[in-house]
Amino acid sequence: MKPLIRVAILATSLVITVSAVALADPALAQQLSVAVEKGQLSWTPGTDGGSVEEYRVKCGPEPGRYVLPVVKLIPPVTSIPIARVLPGPGKYFCVVTAANSAGESGPSNELAVVLDAVRTPADSAQPSKPPKLASATNHLGNPDEYRIGPEDMLQISVWKNDAVSRSVPVRPDGKISLPLVNDVQAAGLTALELRDVLTQKLADYMPNPEVSVIVSEVRSLKVSVVGEVIRPARYELKSWTTVLDALALAGGFTPFAARSRILILRPEGNTVKRIPFNYNKLTASEGFLDRLLNAAGDAQENFYLQNGDIVLVP
Repeated sequence: MKPLIRVAILATSLVITVSAVALADPALAQQLSVAVEKGQLSWTPGTDGGSVEEYRVKCGPEPGRYVLPVVKLIPPVTSIPIARVLPGPGKYFCVVTAANSAGESGPSNELAVVLDAVRTPADSAQPSKPPKLASATNHLGNPDEYRIGPEDMLQISVWKNDAVSRSVPVRPDGKISLPLVNDVQAAGLTALELRDVLTQKLADYMPNPEVSVIVSEVRSLKVSVVGEVIRPARYELKSWTTVLDALALAGGFTPFAARSRILILRPEGNTVKRIPFNYNKLTASEGFLDRLLNAAGDAQENFYLQNGDIVLVP
């Protein structure tokens, strides 16, 4: 008979203690301000709190409502060009927060920033923008650089990433859809501003993404000409168009047109702005070329139309 062998295993419980070192909340950013001469938002780093891994610039059209895309910056950067944060002329409210792996700080002081549609000599030298035409009452005569709108076609290219690169339409709600980043607001931004937004979002998934945005087809720029014209219709435009250009597209006036009482109806939020246009005064023989070409430097009545304008000829 084989001897019975018993093996006794003494179980010793092993206790591992993991001690976690809590990272302090990030230091609060302070003294958000605008450097007008540099066109930048800037702030002062806080002194009380933990280290800061990134700053987050948040802006929106109303106090406390920061709905524009958040711009993230890595310290020691403490300023950013306003053009990278705000989409265009208007009044905005901005704050800066600091963040690290422990969380996000409270906001800095809220700063109101007002951007005017002012053209500089450097702007007017750009070949892609139309010549200056102002109206007699300063009616938004000089258009800004082209801003993306619904129905436009965009070519999004990410270098060495064919899975994300593609041609996409802008939906009626103003957004585009891309892999990884899902829905992104595009309407209201320039191609360069949208490029910056996509670069920030893709940086969470790939190192140093190189993004380009091309407006391959302009489909959102539309105006209507109605009333006493030969061909009343809604016209899809491909370039900046003045009131006279739109009237020419519509074939000119009928014999019953009240040429001195033309109205431009311009949607502005929930209201409609009424801009008078006097064709007879513009085309009067005295000084017509000076007024039309702005050679005399005086204010004009022939101004550029905006997307959604309605030219009403009574």
